[in-house]
Amino acid sequence: SLRSPWRIALSDFVESASFQGFMAVLIMINAILLGLETDMPDLDAWDTMENVLLAIFLSELVLKIIAVGLKDYFDCSGSEFTWNIFDFSIVGLGLVDFGLDRVVGRSGGGVATIFRMVRLLRIMRIFKIVRYLKQLYFLAFGFAEAAQAVFWVTFFMVFVLYVCSVVIARTIGNPHKDDPSYLFLREHFGGVMRCMLTLFEIMAVPDIERFKEQGTLFWDHPELVAFLCAFIIFGSFGMI
Repeated sequence: SLRSPWRIALSDFVESASFQGFMAVLIMINAILLGLETDMPDLDAWDTMENVLLAIFLSELVLKIIAVGLKDYFDCSGSEFTWNIFDFSIVGLGLVDFGLDRVVGRSGGGVATIFRMVRLLRIMRIFKIVRYLKQLYFLAFGFAEAAQAVFWVTFFMVFVLYVCSVVIARTIGNPHKDDPSYLFLREHFGGVMRCMLTLFEIMAVPDIERFKEQGTLFWDHPELVAFLCAFIIFGSFGMI
C-alpha cells in the first residue's frame, strides 16, 4: 500500500545518518552510565538519567512504528523484523522496569529479585549499537558465523570424547586387581564420565606427568601410550 507523504518524510528522518548517529551516541552514553551505576549505585541521579534515556528510546520506537505502520513493523517477512522485535523487547523491558519501580518500589522478597533481573536486562540495550555501526554489524555477523562452526566442532569433539571414553573405560579402565596402577586407572578411567573428564583435561592441557609418576604404568600398558599420543596429537593440535 502507498504511504502518505508525511510518513515517507518521517521514515527518511528516522533512517537518516544524523538521526542514527544521534541514537548511536545515546546508546554509548547509556553503556557508560550502566558501568558507572554499577560502581556507584547510591547516586540519586541514575534513575532520572535512565528515565530520560528510556523516554528517548521509546520516542524512537514510536516514530518508527508510525513511519512504517504497525503491520509492516511486525511483518515477520520484513528485512528489519529481527531488529524491530529486539528494539520493541528492550523498550518493553524498560517500561516494565519503570512500572515496577513506581508500583512496588524496591522492597525485599521475590518482587525485588524480579526487579533486579529486569534491571539487569537493560544491558541488552547496548547491542543496539550494532545496528547503527555497519562495520560492527559485519564483525558481529562474522562472529555469529564463526560461533556456528565452533558449535559443530564442540559437538564433534564431545562425540569423539564419548566414543573414546566408552572404549577406554571398557579396556584400560577395567584392569585386573593385581595391576600396580589399579587405583589410578580406576580413578581416571573407571567410568565413562570419569574417562571423559580425564580426556578433556588431557586435550586442554596435554600434561602426562601424573601418568609418568605411576612408575611402570606406561611399560605395563603400551596401548595407553599409543592412545594418549594419538589423542593428544588429534585433540590438542588437530582441532587448532
